Amino acid sequence: MIRNRSSQYPPQVSQSRSYAPTPVLDNFHSASTSDAGSIHNQPIIPTQALPSDADDLPLSHRRALLHQSSILQPSANTRPGNFNSHQPRRQSSAPSPMAREQQLASWRASVAQDLQAQSRKDVQDMERKRSILWQERQQDEQRRQLEMRRKGQKERQRDERIRTSGGGNGASLEDLHRRMLSRMQEEARGNL
Repeated sequence: MIRNRSSQYPPQVSQSRSYAPTPVLDNFHSASTSDAGSIHNQPIIPTQALPSDADDLPLSHRRALLHQSSILQPSANTRPGNFNSHQPRRQSSAPSPMAREQQLASWRASVAQDLQAQSRKDVQDMERKRSILWQERQQDEQRRQLEMRRKGQKERQRDERIRTSGGGNGASLEDLHRRMLSRMQEEARGNL
């Protein structure tokens, strides 16, 4: 069922309904350039001058009344103590100090484990490389010693061949040396 505005309010007995603006009292000050926008420019409408029915009040008068009441009662604009802006209270997303300490402790422990595992791995890698280097050095040393033995053996064999062969006539090198010395001595005696 649809009702109009007049049916919502009880009928009031009024002498005459006038839609003319309410007369402005003499308290209205004329606007000057220095008073532009101040509260002195607004007409003061006494409460006796209001029509008995709020629906009959023109819009300009309603605005003036609202403006005047807001100026006269500045405390009306302040927030009441139980103001609810329908926004949830902000809660910190940070963990509690105890939980934070536990998280930091577990993080430190995991970092320490990683470092220990890494250091163990590094030590094992270093030991393995050291072992490989040591084995290579041992093999190089054994090769050098083997070559030196072979070289020494070859030199001894060559020296022995030279001593025993005697230059191809069957005499040894020592025999040849003795013969040469005796010849030189004979020649030296003959020249004296």
